[in-house]
Amino acid sequence: MTSGAGNDERAGSNSDTAEFDRQVTAFYGATSGTPQLATQPEPEAPAWSSPVTVPAELPPPPPLSPPPAAPGRRAFRILVSIAVVLAAAIAVTAALGWSDVSSLRAGVSERQAELDTIAQQEQAAARKLLDDFRGAGLDSLMQRVKDLDKAADVAFVSWRSGTARFGVLDAAMNDCNNAVIAYNSAAGPFPDHLFTALPRQIDLKNPETDCGRVFTGSI
Repeated sequence: MTSGAGNDERAGSNSDTAEFDRQVTAFYGATSGTPQLATQPEPEAPAWSSPVTVPAELPPPPPLSPPPAAPGRRAFRILVSIAVVLAAAIAVTAALGWSDVSSLRAGVSERQAELDTIAQQEQAAARKLLDDFRGAGLDSLMQRVKDLDKAADVAFVSWRSGTARFGVLDAAMNDCNNAVIAYNSAAGPFPDHLFTALPRQIDLKNPETDCGRVFTGSI
């Protein structure tokens, strides 16, 4: 009885082992001794589908637009651009302004140099004019007119008294008149402001320089 019971137990154990192997084989699948997952049933294909037309060449994708900049960064860039433009404008204006100022200063310097040269020339001309006036000998010429006028007066008195001929009186008057002409010619080139002690022209109505005209009516 003991061997029969043992046989029954071994048969039951073999039966359980075979059942376990069958379940494992059914679950994993038994191929070449490697366990595999159990295959799922494939879904059934639809009975009919409309044909899909595939274009020969697909169009290129549209270009990607850059992401919008943040408002604060955009404002900062605008301010920087404005600052750069203003700085450039100020630099150009300053350069042009400095150029104009330099040109103006150069022009003023040149004009001042010209004025200084003109002033020096005028001063030199004034000194030369005064020297020429002093060298003209007008004092001597004036004194000669006065001396010849006295000689004409003396000749007239001698002619009236009969001690001198008329030719002597006529020569004395002519000499006096020539002296007047010489003085007037020598004084002519000079301006009026230089004649402070001498006459600009000989006064023929003055008895000291009239060359005997005062008595010509009685000749």
